[in-house]
Amino acid sequence: MTANVETMAYAGQTPWHGIGTQVSSELTPQEMIQVAKLNWGVRKVPVQYSDKKGNLKASEDWYVLVRDDNDFVLGPCGKRYVPFQNDEIFDFYTKFVNEGHMTMETMGSLDNGRHLWALAKTKEHFVLPGKDRVDAYMLISHPHQWGKAATFMFTTIRVVCQNTINMALRAGAAKFNVPHMASFSAITMQKVEEALGINSLLLEEQKQIANVLVKKQIEEKQFQRYIATLFQPDLLKTPSDCHLGNFKPTTEAAYTALTRQPQVAQTKNTWWSALNAVTYYIDHEAGDNRENALKNAWFGQNAKKKRDALSLALEYANG
Repeated sequence: MTANVETMAYAGQTPWHGIGTQVSSELTPQEMIQVAKLNWGVRKVPVQYSDKKGNLKASEDWYVLVRDDNDFVLGPCGKRYVPFQNDEIFDFYTKFVNEGHMTMETMGSLDNGRHLWALAKTKEHFVLPGKDRVDAYMLISHPHQWGKAATFMFTTIRVVCQNTINMALRAGAAKFNVPHMASFSAITMQKVEEALGINSLLLEEQKQIANVLVKKQIEEKQFQRYIATLFQPDLLKTPSDCHLGNFKPTTEAAYTALTRQPQVAQTKNTWWSALNAVTYYIDHEAGDNRENALKNAWFGQNAKKKRDALSLALEYANG
């Protein structure tokens, strides 16, 4: 296993990225922390330097973040940065798991511990024509990196192909950020819970969006322009060039994913299937390294591309 995904555990079927250690779906968050080998802490250590006389001194303003288990230096940070510990962040799930509202799905470490994540499945979902089920999840992004906040994010996954789709179009509606400026206290956790209390409303909004997409058939020229806009926007400069014959291999692969992705007869060749062609390609096929694909599809440029794909599909579906 290469350095990007350091450790990972997952419950249920093998995830789309195809990596990790399978565990029971009945594990508590703290138990999954142990199995995923995230049972380590982070501390701030002052940066040391030599003065003009060669004496070693500790900086009062600059620090480095160090893992407690192996003394690996995660990176620099400033004086005001407050490290969040793995067990306290992921303990957010415990209340919901104990009450039967969530089950742990996956948890892991990227880039030697610089970026951790966990995903829990909620009891909420919606079903589209053809028994096309979409489940709701809570994703926590937990970076040990200066300048990056812990993020609690509401997302959805299409069951038939495990595509991850963030379908909330309102800016900031589906996530809550906690900057490393104070301790991750019970008060902070309560604020996160309150911010995420709109999840039922968001899921209903997502259901309405999906129902718009499933009712409108795609037209070939529109679909080619849709794919070009997302993967090869230079073609848009000359509208007559915006067609399959000018697609680069990556763009063509995204285009042909429409036929490779799992489809149901009731929604075949709709803008719902067009959206899922893009998310299927990004999650399952894009890139040569599955570990890089995981990070990019959830937290990187491809996560943004999937959001753009949703907005654009909705534009076309609304005519």
